[in-house]
Amino acid sequence: MIAIVLFIFLIIWILLTKFAMKIGRLLFRRFRPDNPRAERWGVFWGFMLAMGWVLVYWTVEAVWVRYYAAQMCKQAGITVYVTPEQWRSLTKEGADNLRKNAPFYFRNDKIIFNNQEFYSFHSSSASRDAIVTYIYTPKKINYTTLYYEIFFDKKYQVILFKNLSIYTRSAPAGNSYKFWIDSTPECGNDAFKYFSEHYLISQPTMNR
Repeated sequence: MIAIVLFIFLIIWILLTKFAMKIGRLLFRRFRPDNPRAERWGVFWGFMLAMGWVLVYWTVEAVWVRYYAAQMCKQAGITVYVTPEQWRSLTKEGADNLRKNAPFYFRNDKIIFNNQEFYSFHSSSASRDAIVTYIYTPKKINYTTLYYEIFFDKKYQVILFKNLSIYTRSAPAGNSYKFWIDSTPECGNDAFKYFSEHYLISQPTMNR
């Protein structure tokens, strides 16, 4: 349905643009008959007033959005606070020391970490104890979402690692027409896959 509406709008827009170009040519020819390029200028300004300024805006917007996303992608990825080896042999005393790598505190069942408020998103049973995923997503800037995840050991109260992924979309899937925005490359890791491959595979006997 949205595609049909957009198609009809595009047809009307093109027709209006052609009309504006025709009017521009006639007006410039009438008021500047001494200028051999008057008709060309009229066509140009008719196009710019009806459609051209939008295309210029979208081009500048696309360049800026891609630049911003690329800059944010430099921060994307995994930051480890407790290595898989440390986690597998973790004790209460060891957790007290490792907690200094990623200090946090609780507020209404949410974790405050790096001055950001993370809320519980997913809990999984891993090695007899729950690993809870907390997420934080600040407000979009330039269509770009910063998606933070932390994997939290509920028993020993330590943050194992943080993941930052970057997504850029102009609208929800199926409702977007700005394909030049939605084609912006994403970056980051699959945090659940990283946890499974590095923390759960080939686990030795653990003091848990």
